[in-house]
Order: sequence, then structure tokens, then C-alpha cells
Amino acid sequence: MIGSKGKLRGTNYEVVGRMVYDSLELDEGSWSTYPTTSFAYLLIDNQGGFVTIEVTDEGVAMVQKIAAVPSLGEVLCLAWGDALRHGSRKYRMYEHGSSELVYVDGALPWIARLGDKSQFIDLIDMPGAFSGVTPERLSVEWTEAEDGEIEAFLVRDVAPQVLADAFPDSICPQPSTRILQPIQRSPQRGRFGLTWLIMGAVFFVCTLIVSSAPGDLIASAAVKSWTLPSTQESEAFTLQDGALVEVSLSSNADNSWLYAELDIVDAGTDQSIGFVAREVSYYHGVEGGESWSEGSRDWRKIYAVPEGGQYRLRVALSEAGSASVKATAAVHAVTFDTRLAYLVSLMLLVFGGLMTVWTMSGKKNLWPSDD
Repeated sequence: MIGSKGKLRGTNYEVVGRMVYDSLELDEGSWSTYPTTSFAYLLIDNQGGFVTIEVTDEGVAMVQKIAAVPSLGEVLCLAWGDALRHGSRKYRMYEHGSSELVYVDGALPWIARLGDKSQFIDLIDMPGAFSGVTPERLSVEWTEAEDGEIEAFLVRDVAPQVLADAFPDSICPQPSTRILQPIQRSPQRGRFGLTWLIMGAVFFVCTLIVSSAPGDLIASAAVKSWTLPSTQESEAFTLQDGALVEVSLSSNADNSWLYAELDIVDAGTDQSIGFVAREVSYYHGVEGGESWSEGSRDWRKIYAVPEGGQYRLRVALSEAGSASVKATAAVHAVTFDTRLAYLVSLMLLVFGGLMTVWTMSGKKNLWPSDD
């Protein structure tokens, strides 16, 4: 590959050097036993500037030296996953290792000898899935000699095929992964999904508030469990064609239950337009020092009146868990059909949630202990 010329990221380069390193990783105070091999190709542009293409099992990357070097003492104090702010970005410690030069050829602008050893600490900024910012690695390296030099590099991913296309006589690398690969999800699409998710949540809360406030009371009837069965009817009331009404049942059930039948019947023909039979139960207590409850004292349902006319509300109490249970049925006018609103909010939440999760799934988790 030495002597090859190509254009990479808008700049013309020539490959002038090649280096091979064996690296060991420092993990919990102990060095790994088996080294990993990495390849570094030195590229020079038309203005005499240098960059390095790094090829490892974790991907292909462009390495550029920077002038602003972080404090080595501060970097050495970082544990795995600890954060370091450098420039405008926030990096997290990813790896501490050492490397040894085992092969070199070409024309290098510095003296390189086989066996040269250095240590490095890699820190990675893996931005949020919605930011659209490219992942980046900050590498701090220092030689193990007494007068060792400290250097810092910024490293960004290069697609293996892009490198192969830029230098046609090269072999396309086949890394097992691409640690610094940009997030393969559109941040705009993710923000779009997040917007839908927020809209769905707001719509749901608004619907909940509206549905919790009953409309005008049209009719009511109350029954008690002193004598069973017990039936009561309301006064006749008028409903218009297609009117929406909410039929509700509220009770004083306390560690008890009741079985009630509610019906809206035609005042003249006694024909039913909204019959429902329902068991209502509510129990509560304290167990192990913690309060608990199950069931509900109330129940409600929305009906559409098929034909306008005079109607009555009928409520019948056929069974109850105690003799002190009282239930009140009521009919309220409904000006807003919350069923459709809940359906719309659910669709917004599902769509926005799927888009958001899909976007976030594109972000690599390099620090699994964060889960």
C-alpha cells in the first residue's frame, strides 16, 4: 500500500509509511495475556500535513494529532466509564493499554525503532441518538522512556469500503465491529418521533382532564341493599338523535361488593337502548406495614343514543356483599367523545415510541454497566 495515492474526505493523500503494533490491555490492574495487532498507515497530503489510518479489529479510523493535550495526571486518575471534558466535548474512559512497535517501513517523519513501547488511554464521546454528532475518540499516548513525550489524537471512524475505494490497489479491511461508527439512524427522524411522543402524552393528559369532568346531569337513581332485589327508576328525560351520554355507577362499597344492572329504557315502550350488568367491588387493607387496595367503587360507560325521545334510567341491585351498600346511577351529557381522543393519543404514543426506540437502538452502549 506504500506509495498508493488516493482522495479521502476531500483531500488527496499518499501513503508514505506503515507500522504494526502489538497491544495489551490493562484490566483491573492486570495486563492481558495475548496481544491484539493493529496496523497504522501514515498518509501525507499536498501541503505536507500528516494523518494516520488505523486498522484494528474494532474498525478503521482516521487519526489526527492535536495540539491541546489533556493533563496526563488527570487522565490516569480516570476509572473505566469516568468522564473527561476536553474542548467542547465530553469523553468517557474506554481503555488503558500499552503497545509495542513490531514492524515498520516507509518514510516516517520521526525515528521509529522496533520494540518502541508506549502506553495509551482511549476516551470516547458517544453522543446521544438525537444529536446528529459524530462519535469521536480522544487518545492520549506517552512513551515509556524517561524523557517520554505525551501526545493527544482525535480519532474518527472511516468506513472500510470508503478506504478501499479511495486507494484502489488496497484490500478492503474486514473488522469485526466499528466502535466509532456514526449512529445509523436519522436524528431528524428520531426528533420527529420524539415530537409525536410528546404530542401523544399531552393529548392523553388533556383527554384525561376533560373526561374526569362530567357533563350536565340528566338523570339519576339510587338503590340500597337493605332489601334485595332493589330497583329504582329516574324521572323521564329527553335525548336527541345521536346524542352521547355517559352512564355511571358509584357506590360506597368498602371491603365489599355489589352486582348491579343499569339500563336506559324508552319511557313509552320500555325498550332498552343501553343495558349493562356489572359487578363492582372494592377492597383495601394493610399487609406487612404497606397499604393495598384492589377494585373500584365506580364504573362508567359512554353510549350513543340511536333515536331521540323520552327515556328513563333504571338501576337494579340484585346481590351485595353487605346490607349497607348503596349505589347511585347517573346519566350525564357528553359533549366530547373521549373514546376517539384516547384512541388518537394511543396511536400518537405508539408511533412516537416506536420511532424513538428505533432511533435510540442505533446508539452503541460501550459501557454496559450503565444499563
